[in-house]
Amino acid sequence: MNRREWLQLGLAASLGLAASGCGLKRSQPVRIAAHIWPGYEFLYLARSLDIVDARLVRMVETPNATANIRALGSNVVEGACLTLDEVLTALERGIRLSVVCVLDVSMGADALLVPANIESLAGIKGLRIGVEHTATGAVMLDASLKAAGLSPEDIEIVYLSIDEHIQSYQNGLVEALVTYEPVKNQLIKAGMKPVFTSGEIPGNIIDVIAFRTDVLAQQREGIRETVQGHFRALERWQADQEKYAAFLAKRLNVPDAEITGLFSDLELPDRVSNRQWLGGSQPKIMEVATHLAQNMLASGLLSTMPDLTLLANDSFLD
Repeated sequence: MNRREWLQLGLAASLGLAASGCGLKRSQPVRIAAHIWPGYEFLYLARSLDIVDARLVRMVETPNATANIRALGSNVVEGACLTLDEVLTALERGIRLSVVCVLDVSMGADALLVPANIESLAGIKGLRIGVEHTATGAVMLDASLKAAGLSPEDIEIVYLSIDEHIQSYQNGLVEALVTYEPVKNQLIKAGMKPVFTSGEIPGNIIDVIAFRTDVLAQQREGIRETVQGHFRALERWQADQEKYAAFLAKRLNVPDAEITGLFSDLELPDRVSNRQWLGGSQPKIMEVATHLAQNMLASGLLSTMPDLTLLANDSFLD
């Protein structure tokens, strides 16, 4: 995150603390942090089409997932778009979160990219590999190494935020990257190729909208409007992709003709599918989260099993 963005977040935090200290009743809309990622873009499409009430919902654009978690932890925002493993990481850090909507399941949109002259996954041995210092990056890198029969000692890890990936590769700081769309598409066009993708670990990288559990009751109207706004925009996109391609392509920095390709490696759950993920006596997300947390514990990505008691909340889907 650059200095200007940190100052903006710091100012927002200061204002929030000041209002709280004065005992003022907060009237501002619910705030959701999100960085660039195809599955998050329907919230921005909803805003541009005025099919989400701006009096109830405010999107806060951030450069990466780390900034989203920091904003949640400092009460700058009430909610964020995160991967499920990032939610688990936040829970372990004491940030109580509940998932209110499953946005997408990555089926290849995340990938380990290498130069064209690397013939196989085993060829990553000895390379400098750039990866975000996040749970998602760690999950992808860990799975890639296991598939290659390698250990972390067999490579050199270089931690980079997503906004640093392209320049770091072009400058020779790294030789390979664990990255995701739309950066993945840009690097492939520049000559890199995938040797491992999230399609090989289905169900491990899931993007969600999560809100701080302590605001669910007081911000109920805004949270419901957030979820419904996502579905309204998703339904419009699915009904007429050509009509909305230009807007999404501009935000994701790709040509209009390539926009549908960015979504081809994503499963986009609708309202009915979200009921299966979040509702019932045994929500699907609880099973996936438990399995994912166990894998993260075994890999050292978590130190303790997070409390998943309040993880799933389907009360905002209608």
